[in-house]
Amino acid sequence: MQTALTYRTNRDLFSNYYLDEHLPETEEWDEVSDEELQQAYDDIMDLWEREKETAPKRNESQLEEKFIRPMFRKLGIPFEVEESTSRTQRRPDYGFFETEEAARDAFQRRDEGSDFYKNSVAVADAKRWGRPLDTRGSGEHERDFENPSYQIHVYLQETPARWAVLTDGKKWRLYYGPTSHRLDSYYEVDLPTILESGDLEDFKYFYLFFRHEAFLEDTGGDSFLDDVYGESNVFAQELGEDLQDNIYEAIKVLSEGFLQYPENDLDEDDLSRIHDSSLIYLYRLIFVLYAEAEGRELLDTSNEIYEQSYSLNSLKQEVAEEIDSGDPKYRDWQDNLQSRLDELFTLIDKGSKSRGIPEEDLYIPAYNGGLFRTDPDEDDSTEAKFLANHDVGDAYLAKVVELLTRSKNSNGGGKIFVDYSSLDVRHLGSIYEGLLEYQINVAHEPLAIDDGEYVIPDEGDDVVVQEGEVYLTTGSGERKATGSYYTPEYVVEYIVENTLEPLVSDIRNDLMAQSARGERGFAAEFAERVFELKILDPAMGSGHFLTSAIDYLAREIIDAQEKQAAQQGIETVDKEHDINWARRQVAQRCIYGVDLNPLAVELAKVSLWLRTLAAEQPLAFLDHHLKTGNSLVGSDIEEIEELESDSGGDSQNASLADFGVARKGTIEQLMRIYEDFIAIENQEIADVKEMESKYDEFERNKLRQRLEAMTNVHTAEEFGLDNLPSDAYERMAAAMEDDYEWEQIEQMQWFQDAQQWADDDDYFHWKLEYPEAFYDEGGSEIDDPGFDAVIGNPPYVRMEQIKPLKPFLSSNYEVHDSRVDLYGYFMERSLELCASKYGVIVSNKWMRAKYGENLRELLSRHQVEQILDFGDLEVFPGISTYPAILIIDSQSEFTDEVRAAQFETLKFTSLSDAFEQQAINLPSDYFGREKWSMGSVDEERIKRSLDTRGLQLSEYISGELGITKVNDGIGWGIKTGGNDAFIIDEKKRDELIKDDPKSEEIIKPLIKGTDLSRYHIDFQDRYLIYAKQGIQIDQYPAVKNHLENYREQIGSTATDEEWYELMQGQAEYQKFFDSAKICYPDISKECSFAMDDQAYYLANTCYFIPSNSYALLAVLNSTPINWSCRKVL
Repeated sequence: MQTALTYRTNRDLFSNYYLDEHLPETEEWDEVSDEELQQAYDDIMDLWEREKETAPKRNESQLEEKFIRPMFRKLGIPFEVEESTSRTQRRPDYGFFETEEAARDAFQRRDEGSDFYKNSVAVADAKRWGRPLDTRGSGEHERDFENPSYQIHVYLQETPARWAVLTDGKKWRLYYGPTSHRLDSYYEVDLPTILESGDLEDFKYFYLFFRHEAFLEDTGGDSFLDDVYGESNVFAQELGEDLQDNIYEAIKVLSEGFLQYPENDLDEDDLSRIHDSSLIYLYRLIFVLYAEAEGRELLDTSNEIYEQSYSLNSLKQEVAEEIDSGDPKYRDWQDNLQSRLDELFTLIDKGSKSRGIPEEDLYIPAYNGGLFRTDPDEDDSTEAKFLANHDVGDAYLAKVVELLTRSKNSNGGGKIFVDYSSLDVRHLGSIYEGLLEYQINVAHEPLAIDDGEYVIPDEGDDVVVQEGEVYLTTGSGERKATGSYYTPEYVVEYIVENTLEPLVSDIRNDLMAQSARGERGFAAEFAERVFELKILDPAMGSGHFLTSAIDYLAREIIDAQEKQAAQQGIETVDKEHDINWARRQVAQRCIYGVDLNPLAVELAKVSLWLRTLAAEQPLAFLDHHLKTGNSLVGSDIEEIEELESDSGGDSQNASLADFGVARKGTIEQLMRIYEDFIAIENQEIADVKEMESKYDEFERNKLRQRLEAMTNVHTAEEFGLDNLPSDAYERMAAAMEDDYEWEQIEQMQWFQDAQQWADDDDYFHWKLEYPEAFYDEGGSEIDDPGFDAVIGNPPYVRMEQIKPLKPFLSSNYEVHDSRVDLYGYFMERSLELCASKYGVIVSNKWMRAKYGENLRELLSRHQVEQILDFGDLEVFPGISTYPAILIIDSQSEFTDEVRAAQFETLKFTSLSDAFEQQAINLPSDYFGREKWSMGSVDEERIKRSLDTRGLQLSEYISGELGITKVNDGIGWGIKTGGNDAFIIDEKKRDELIKDDPKSEEIIKPLIKGTDLSRYHIDFQDRYLIYAKQGIQIDQYPAVKNHLENYREQIGSTATDEEWYELMQGQAEYQKFFDSAKICYPDISKECSFAMDDQAYYLANTCYFIPSNSYALLAVLNSTPINWSCRKVL
């Protein structure tokens, strides 16, 4: 529901829908009787009638005495004032307390050396009437040097209070401690407007939120305001979940709309373009819905012309009414809605002036940015060109608009409009990031759903997709993704703060140590030094970490400004340099991100645009720093200079030497272009055009393109490029600056193959993409090349899913092991690129597993500063990933200790506080190549005592039992390479055996890790087609026919075996599978060993010990072993 209230502004703090629809149904709302409300209104109205003529004329202290303090009293608030002894001392004007006695006691606590605000329930600050609350003032008044919103943020960080009131008498605002750092997150009421209206229902939205009871905690420790915030968050989460489902449907509907529109002439060969373009179209709609949301003031929704002719909010109302009528006017052969929306997109892209609209009638600045381009040229994206040249019918587009703007009402009844003001940029990012996993398909026959997958329906099954209809699946064929790896906010903020804070502190300390701070002053010098920082996320997804980094650095810049204004006067600080300016500058100059998925890159741009969007300014130019590519695959151009010629001629070797000079000269050219580029302000649309031109000059630089082509060849060679001449690099080097010779090189098949491979696999050569991070203006490598900070949550992808990369990764990465997940390679790449700080969240399994030895060896050469191990806690809701946060300094000298903590619960209000309370200092030698121990020194002593007594398990297995065909006494289960194909239920098993009785020979009962618990196996009637290496599949025709249905899926796994064979069938373990053995799961909260005497085969989430000893089973499930596994291993 979008309200048109003039008295209330809710800026990203509460949910407007919750305030309008749910709050009036609560007990808290009802507990304020009509009599109490009327009395409060009358009392405050009497005060206002006495003061309304004089209040605007009073200075700050007079206003406080005559109006603001009396208001506090009429709201029933016990308050006290701690008089500041210094102009620069940062203390709130007021403390609110639970009782009058507690208020009086505050002075005694202060005199005894305690905090005056220790028992406060809130703090408050008062300003003169009409004082801007979001910026520093003009300097004409005594306290105008302060930005009130920033001031309140500081108070909330430096006092125990969770809530704060900021008022100039006219506007009354609430700020919340955990969100105050954004500076523009608040709830505001215009008191005179609400009083003059005389509407008690409206007045209740002031009284309920600002009266004394709003701040008082109940027996559970929560206040009314806490409850409203918490319920708003719950609503936003539910809204996000509903919206994610709706967007899932919307992309299907929109894709089908493009596919079915007759004049488009599209078919199944165009499905990929249709999907990607549909997603970009949804990005546009989401951007507008966010920008038009109440309280954002990014598009002029109050303008009558905009509202009638362009507004998406108006269109959604129209669409809803038509659909609810039961006979909507929309037809699938008309494209009127698309034309209307294209008008809106053009208006946003080019601005109202470009449309010839007089500014007094309507003014919309040209936001540009490329997202909304409706008249693309040949250099624009494939998606932009597709959308400009293909139509979608009204019936489809109306359904899309409805899906994006309406959701089910949790209280029953009809649908409700989605409250986009309740959704943070990060919410939108998480919703869309999940959609990137899907691909579009067209059904060739009716389909049903069975166990989350689309299948050919049996008799009686419900058909959910008709023949010819569009449907979505994940890459593995599932209907829906099984979970989200979208990083929780508290994790992102912790990593960002602990990675960037040392860098910012170094800048601050360095400037303060200098006797001269430059003509511009400390704050300007500080900002410029911050802008020189380079922050990278090499797998950025929707840009979650980067958005948080923007907020953090922008906040530090504002902090420096505030301190300088307080100490030296407001005139020493540029008043135009507010939080929005700081965010835009940080986004354009500091932030770098790469992702393999081009749609993720576009989504990251949208996320950053929404966070840095400023009224009447174009979108920040981001193409130079947010790029598509494979972060792991590429070459260092300087490696080519170091190659030795196989041709043996001095002239050839001289070519490589000359190439080094050409390379340096090219980098010097690129750096000059880049310096000109970053000098552009990006304040006007002309600036954006100039930036686009400069960046195009950078990208099209002839020598840069040739350097890139050479590195493509070098990378392709690692993948087995055929027919590469022995003197290929020398020939390319000699031709670098000779157009004719280079054209001859371009005709070579090996050269063309290399460039095609590079395009297909998105090679990414870091030093050519971001030369400013590695080279100085003269083209020489800088002292500490790379990025000042690398942050992120790298992808969790197992090696079997990345078969094409395996040869390259195995030969180019120190961490390589056949079982290392993709995140291990990202960690190595990140450390290579990192010049200082590295913060990451990854699975912790590599810390103890044998396959993590190489990764542990790599990390042992860097200073690991912090480890936060969450064990089996669900940091990512619904998914067990065993996550851990690592903070690493890649450059500092080693210390003797690592600060580490193991968390038993996620029930904390602050991760930073929880870590400080639980962390212990562990010797650095705990963190070498061997398994990492997270136990305390005493726990390590106990573990070593256990380790030195009796036999090692491997010794017992090989010595006592005489078994050597297992690794350290442990065997592991089978990796199928395609569970959908090889794992079947009892019904399918019986069908296959009925069709061919011989099938029973290779169908085995299967258990997974989730079937195992302490001393117990819960068999789930699950079976494995045991197609081990070397199987003669033609002897099992029924099984072969079944596997043929999955041939494309199972033929792409990371082995060189036949398509129908298991990826890792563990044939050497077959005799153990057929025998009694002790089994246990890969993930468990306690030791969960169980005896298998039924000859179960094991999935890859199980391990086994080849023993039928119940004595050994009892030992493995014993308390000491359980403690050792939980606490130390």
